Amino acid sequence: MINGNSDIKDDVEALIISMFEDKELSSEPIAYLMYCLRWPGVKKWMEDSLRNSPNAIATGAPMEKVIDAHDDDWENKELYKSI
Repeated sequence: MINGNSDIKDDVEALIISMFEDKELSSEPIAYLMYCLRWPGVKKWMEDSLRNSPNAIATGAPMEKVIDAHDDDWENKELYKSI
């Protein structure tokens, strides 16, 4: 439904990023969505944030999880029967 409705894609992307920044949404549900949707805007934001983070080694794992989910070989896909 979301993937087929390009009118709301930008709004949903912005909401996901905002909720992640505000720690209202963790990386796992975002990673699952990005494995299914493969939205490049979310991946680019995560990559840019990781690149610009002064503490990427200590705090970057959640962003790496979302970035990794854009790959067909995402390791957590085995946790979800529907994909």
